Amino acid sequence: MLTKVVGPIVAGAVLAGVGLFGLVSSQTAPPATNPASQEIITYGDR
Repeated sequence: MLTKVVGPIVAGAVLAGVGLFGLVSSQTAPPATNPASQEIITYGDR
């Protein structure tokens, strides 16, 4: 009886924790290239 209630709660908490960790780690990862190394204004050069 108790495992029918506690099991899904624990499974949901673990799944939510893994999803939250994945979301935070993907949002805080550094960019692949440095955006500051690119020119912003080109003054008409192509």
